[in-house]
Amino acid sequence: MRNCLTIVALLLLSAFFADAQTIKNDDDLKKNVSQIEDRIALKELVDTFSILADKKDVKTQTHLFTADGTVETFVNGARVANLKGRKAMEEAFGAFLKNFETVYHFNGQQTVTIDGGKASGISYCMVTLIGTEKGKK
Repeated sequence: MRNCLTIVALLLLSAFFADAQTIKNDDDLKKNVSQIEDRIALKELVDTFSILADKKDVKTQTHLFTADGTVETFVNGARVANLKGRKAMEEAFGAFLKNFETVYHFNGQQTVTIDGGKASGISYCMVTLIGTEKGKK
């Protein structure tokens, strides 16, 4: 895992250094470093969310969101769930995860656009869910 984070950091730094020629002052440098820190923090947030799901620690997982946070789930472009607030998330996440003995996430590529205090992006993840149905895993 440490090697993956090192690779991510190096990729972000290479983008930073490629842009280094346009840095004119300390404010530009601080802005670039801040954006790199924000991108790493967002990647860590996605990974932490996934690990907590794997552990079925939904209470801690829901505290990654603000108290009034919203989670929307889409399947084939149609919204199938719209959860508002930690309590709704905890109930839904817990109800879903109790159906499986083993859960693990494999997070992949992530793109992020940061605009002031807001960020948006796409993060790909493959989830393996193992449960028992009719006596078979």
